[in-house]
Amino acid sequence: MKRYILELVGLSLAVAAMTSHAADYTYTNVAGTIKITGYIGSGGAVTIPSTINGLPVTIIGEAAFHHSDLTGVTSVTIPNSVVSIESSAFAGCDGLTKITLGNGVASIGDYAFGGCDAITSITIPSSISHIGSEVFSACFSLTTINVGANSYYCSVSGVLFNK
Repeated sequence: MKRYILELVGLSLAVAAMTSHAADYTYTNVAGTIKITGYIGSGGAVTIPSTINGLPVTIIGEAAFHHSDLTGVTSVTIPNSVVSIESSAFAGCDGLTKITLGNGVASIGDYAFGGCDAITSITIPSSISHIGSEVFSACFSLTTINVGANSYYCSVSGVLFNK
């Protein structure tokens, strides 16, 4: 019985190490960096921390902010430490009006901001090397995308054309 309890405690500690909670986020440690896997805060203006437990936050995980019960996120500020925003990370955050991307973002996954229909403009840093498909799908209020020093206008269909 004692051995069984010790094994159970060991298993619980292993699971706790895989996903941890800090303030308003769930996250995992990926090779010494933090991947945000979920948002559990109350909404409003959200500023993602550049570090959690002394480790840099480098990834906003797939569907991290996409929850059926998530309401009230109005703006998101992503720090320079983040290099990757995975697929559907913010999809469906229909109250999201402002996104500030840090200068380190190199990759934005498919449908990352899909369905965020309150966004009117966004600036993508020049550090970007990959933008997935349908990143702004169903963002019907989005009219301007700035990429580095270049500006683009969007049509409702999502087709981009140069300013």
